[in-house]
Amino acid sequence: MSQALERQKGVFSDFYINMVRSAEVTGRVEEVMGFLADYLEKEVHLVSRVRNALIYPIVVIVLFIGVAFLLLAVVLPQIEPIFKESNVAIPLFTRILLATGVFLKQWWIFVVLFVGLLLALLFNYLGTKEGRAVADDVRMRLPFFRKLFERLYVARFAESLSVLIKGGVPIVQSIEIAGHTIDNVLYQEVLHEVAEEVRRGELLSRALEKQEHFFPPLVGQMVGVGETTGRLDELLDRISRFYSSQVDDVVSNLVELIQPALILGIGVLSGLLFASILLPLYNLVQTF
Repeated sequence: MSQALERQKGVFSDFYINMVRSAEVTGRVEEVMGFLADYLEKEVHLVSRVRNALIYPIVVIVLFIGVAFLLLAVVLPQIEPIFKESNVAIPLFTRILLATGVFLKQWWIFVVLFVGLLLALLFNYLGTKEGRAVADDVRMRLPFFRKLFERLYVARFAESLSVLIKGGVPIVQSIEIAGHTIDNVLYQEVLHEVAEEVRRGELLSRALEKQEHFFPPLVGQMVGVGETTGRLDELLDRISRFYSSQVDDVVSNLVELIQPALILGIGVLSGLLFASILLPLYNLVQTF
């Protein structure tokens, strides 16, 4: 079965192929298939929650950008001569918007082409191995999202490693395979280093404790307890459930906060945009 899946790498990831291969070796195909089904269901559920939470903000942002573009490129250039003829004092922010509007009115085609080309080059770069590494590094440096992704990656790693160890797969090979469950180049490299240290005789708990920037101290401590008691698979399963619940809590809070934060941000930007038009008009009326 694993050989058949390997011929369809565009559909099945290395993680799926390696999990099925290990199941064929250990004779636990039914259990691993159940794990893969649950894993995929969790992934789809998490992605759908985040995607549904982002639909409304994206629509609002696109509409705001469209309205702002019309004001800058159409409305402001038409009322600029009125301000100049009346010698009305124009605030600095309004002068900046007027200059931007004149520029967009004359060169909007080139601006659209430049932005499109820039986005195409960016997406093409992010599709390369170096681009993915840079994106993963940036993702792990963001203050709020770092904790979210760290907990998500730890939960994935612990759950996969637990299933592999239960299936009788050697610990070093299990770590390497579990690393493919994490869609982050940095974590994959770190787990490769961890596997090499374990291969040289280091305890898994010690190797994880050395990677304190990627694994919380609690992970190394619980893995150490599992190694001491001979119940490593059970402790890894507990780690997975603990951090999975934390991920659910963070995502729930994110879904609840993103819309109010967006409304506040769009409100402030809209207020500044319309104030830049209304203040000069108010000064113009005062001259009569």
